[in-house]
Amino acid sequence: MGSFQFFAGATASPRTTGFTLFSSSTQIFKHLPAGYTVEGLTGKTWSVSTSSFDQTVLKGIPLIESHPTTGKPCLRYHEPWPQSKTKFDATNVRIEGCEESESTAICEAIDSALHDRRVAYYHIWEKGDLVVSDNILMMHTRSDFNAGSDRELWRIHFD
Repeated sequence: MGSFQFFAGATASPRTTGFTLFSSSTQIFKHLPAGYTVEGLTGKTWSVSTSSFDQTVLKGIPLIESHPTTGKPCLRYHEPWPQSKTKFDATNVRIEGCEESESTAICEAIDSALHDRRVAYYHIWEKGDLVVSDNILMMHTRSDFNAGSDRELWRIHFD
């Protein structure tokens, strides 16, 4: 994983679907639902699995890490992608060391903040757009996407 991500819009996207969301960990932590804090999430780990990429399973990933430059807490997380949300293989995420119901609640709390309009910058891609993002401080995801719509992005990671 590189410290930065460089995105290039190879095509324009429809203006009403398929936004790329960029959310700062700092803002996510400020807008977590009641009962969830960075202190309460620190020390938790998570796992991710998918049938893609040779049946990838990663475990013991810290949910909160310190930024290597600023030392600020940063969320390290992948939003769950059930099969209903993608034409690709599902991505399953689980917060480790807790009951399934608590894992689901934590994921829902993070997902809620990740998509919160007070937190996320919703980017509508134009052909030729270039975006550089701090891959440690920032989370990125996408909104729902209408099937059959053109959308081509290129992304590289670098330090």
